[in-house]
Amino acid sequence: MSAAAPAPATATQRADANRTLLAAVIASVGMLFTAFAAAYLERRASGAVWIKIALPAMVWANTAVLLASSVTMEIARRTGKRTLVAVTIVLACLFLLGQLAAWASLRESGIVLSSTAHASFFYLLTALHGVHLLGGLIALAAAQTRPRILGLVAGFWHFMGGIWIYVLIVLTAL
Repeated sequence: MSAAAPAPATATQRADANRTLLAAVIASVGMLFTAFAAAYLERRASGAVWIKIALPAMVWANTAVLLASSVTMEIARRTGKRTLVAVTIVLACLFLLGQLAAWASLRESGIVLSSTAHASFFYLLTALHGVHLLGGLIALAAAQTRPRILGLVAGFWHFMGGIWIYVLIVLTAL
């Protein structure tokens, strides 16, 4: 006797599963950045020499680009216009290229990964954010052909924008 095959999942069940997966991803990524922020604060408070680096001006321009991408993503989510998803993809690529330019600017001024603890955290946190943004880019590309996931992708995209603001607060204010 063979067991009957399970019934295929309904659209509602798939949507619920996708939302649960997104929540798990957001929780995991949030915990990862929180752990690195805690390490940053612990290292800074350790009593060891702490020399803060000046963030390149490109970081602030990149922030504006990322915020603009969140706006285009939200409008795409609300209207379903795939052209705005494409604009979001272009803005995301500009952000990533801008981050590479920010790193190059630091290197040109002699600030490398091992220069100071603050520099190390800058490179680490911005690289980690960039890797997650690359994942978001893959999801954005998928949303171009699968519009039903646009809401989920938008949720992740906005979260990554929030993480970027969090990273900037950690690196500049704390």
